[in-house]
Amino acid sequence: MLSTKLLWRKPLAFARLSVRTFSSPNVGKNMEDIVKSYKRKSWHDQDSFSRILKMASYGIEAIRDPTKGDIVAKVGDLSGTKALKNIRSKMLADKTGRQILEERPRIKEDSVFFDRLGQMDENSVGYHYWKFMAKYDFTPDERPVATYVPDMELAYIMQRYKECHDFLHTLLGMGISIEDELAVKAFEMVQTGIPMCAFSLITGPFLLKPLEMKKLYIDYLPWVTKMALTSRFFMNIYFEKHFEQDVDEFRRECGVSPWSK
Repeated sequence: MLSTKLLWRKPLAFARLSVRTFSSPNVGKNMEDIVKSYKRKSWHDQDSFSRILKMASYGIEAIRDPTKGDIVAKVGDLSGTKALKNIRSKMLADKTGRQILEERPRIKEDSVFFDRLGQMDENSVGYHYWKFMAKYDFTPDERPVATYVPDMELAYIMQRYKECHDFLHTLLGMGISIEDELAVKAFEMVQTGIPMCAFSLITGPFLLKPLEMKKLYIDYLPWVTKMALTSRFFMNIYFEKHFEQDVDEFRRECGVSPWSK
């Protein structure tokens, strides 16, 4: 089976300064790559018609070949503005969500001291996250900056969403098979409404064999959808502050449980 490392991890990105901004000692450093991308490109200045044309063009290309992760990501960036605004509203209504928007933390190797996570207690959140990443030879730095997001703060939210993705894999006990990845996308779709998740759920099953498709629709989707509706909104979770916590305790606090193999 084709590895989803090629399908879903590549790339993403961002653009434009928001009218409302937050100040934090770390914001400047954390946002350097996003600001640099914003200044280099004029993605945010395109009119609605141009964006629709681009979205249609990339959408057709992505349907023809859903393994092109960079193209799928562009579809998500072009179509996700409304969902990102809804996510922002939910974050502003939550104490931790507001803190995340103010501090704008990044999940990168240097910011989370990634190598040290592997030395933590083996039942800690940090160790389980590190173990998942190390098992599949992933790195937090694989998440590039997004394109076509018309607001700097929304761009950060998209970045945060992508950088939290591997925490969901960890908490849900999902690997990187296509059906596992689609289960995580379903969880994200229910909680965020980001169109790229729906696009993946529509196109991804065509890459599955019959038994894998049955597992997705009969086992995974009912389980993960129900849990997404009742669990804590993951964009309001400051994952980095829970690295030392017992992973089972953290799962209970978040209202999630791993898939029973």
